[in-house]
Amino acid sequence: MYLFILLSSGFFLGIMLPTFFVSTLSRATVKILESLKFFDRGRLKAEKRTYITGSGHYRNAVVYLFTNSAGSEKFVNARVFFCMFLVFEIFFLSAALIAFFALKLFGVI
Repeated sequence: MYLFILLSSGFFLGIMLPTFFVSTLSRATVKILESLKFFDRGRLKAEKRTYITGSGHYRNAVVYLFTNSAGSEKFVNARVFFCMFLVFEIFFLSAALIAFFALKLFGVI
């Protein structure tokens, strides 16, 4: 039962923290992804832009842009979120397992 509680809380935090980071802490997100080598240093940037959504509405929001070697930019919002999701899920699920085995080792559960 405790394992289920710890793993579900780790999974929940692994989803919620990347959402928070990507939406509000764009500079920290860029620094994390560049330091973990998901993107080359200096190629990923976050800036506020006006763009047209798929339904034809104008939207002014922060977007993540990747500049390739030819100098053209492309939106990588989904890739940035997936990379952050992957990093945080691995971290929090590992931390939940370590906490479970530590509690089991010391006889708490």
